[in-house]
Amino acid sequence: MDVWRSMGFYGVLIFARLLDIPDETLESARLDGATDWRLIRHIVLPLSAPVLLSSVVFSINGTLKVFDSVLALTNGGPGSGTTPLTLYMFRSAFSYGDYGYGSTIASLLTVVCLGVTLIIFRFSHRDLTKG
Repeated sequence: MDVWRSMGFYGVLIFARLLDIPDETLESARLDGATDWRLIRHIVLPLSAPVLLSSVVFSINGTLKVFDSVLALTNGGPGSGTTPLTLYMFRSAFSYGDYGYGSTIASLLTVVCLGVTLIIFRFSHRDLTKG
């Protein structure tokens, strides 16, 4: 369900970036003899890297923070098989009344999202500087 819900957002992001690639760049590459595959590999993907990187960051952080669809579809079940950290935080704070533990889980989730984002930026920066 989350894939279908977010597909339009990522599609618009990537499509907008593809429209922003200058026609002169593509035309000059074709005149230099670039095939379709080389055009995509050496021109379109590197120029689209910032948008693709932001899409990956949004997607992973959205996955870490999933709450509403799991609550609505399975309520974390069967058993506790599909209980994400956000649902565990919600239950700890509001079902069991342990607000301190729930806020600790929320703080941990914030740090995890920040850490994942920094790791993605670190690896992508390293890849972009190698080329």
